[in-house]
Amino acid sequence: MTAMKNQNASQLATALVEEAVDVLQRAAKAPDAPVNDFQPAKERRELRRLAMRLRQGKARPRYRNLHTSDQLADICERTVQRDEILEEVSADFLRITRDLERVAKGNEAEVGEAVAEYVMKAQRSAEELGPGSEAAERLRCLESLSWLGDQYHRGRRRQKVADPARFPLAADPTIDIRNRLTAAEILDSVPPSEAVIAIPPEGTDSGRGRILIRIGLDEASWIGSVEIGSRSDCTILMMPGD
Repeated sequence: MTAMKNQNASQLATALVEEAVDVLQRAAKAPDAPVNDFQPAKERRELRRLAMRLRQGKARPRYRNLHTSDQLADICERTVQRDEILEEVSADFLRITRDLERVAKGNEAEVGEAVAEYVMKAQRSAEELGPGSEAAERLRCLESLSWLGDQYHRGRRRQKVADPARFPLAADPTIDIRNRLTAAEILDSVPPSEAVIAIPPEGTDSGRGRILIRIGLDEASWIGSVEIGSRSDCTILMMPGD
């Protein structure tokens, strides 16, 4: 009876690890969006409404030097899809973690051996099928699973699960950073107590007139008094090297 119980625990643990890998693969295949932060349900509803209004021509991007209406709508929709998947994945992962902890209780040795054997098989499959294979992708998920489990148990030993580290969700986190630095809008007047940078400095321009532009968001923003050029088009770009 004890041997059967241990065998059942090993099989359950292996099945749960396999399910956890499936969950992590689902997260890895979520749509990519250049937004680094997770958007909760309320913000996702707002993004859906904004995407619809942009598609219908009822709204326009505030920072038109960054995206067209269709491009911004696409970003909104991909961000919503990504974060809905991540929210589902988080709930599934927490459930699997609790189930695995329950199965392992009193069967630590057997469960440990079963999981180790599962990992060895995954490593062999990844080596045989190569780095671009499904087996290699599942092995990477297993490695991530091992790290997540280690972080979870460290928190449990301290009697406190640490707040999850904040990390960017975009495949290329620098896109969001550059967008925040280059977002630009024309101002009618200078807000109170804000400094203005003259480009070029006063007295060295051609006298063609100036426009006020706020460049960047939040703490990265600054206001420039920029001399009007000789052409009708205008945009803001990052210099080489950002």
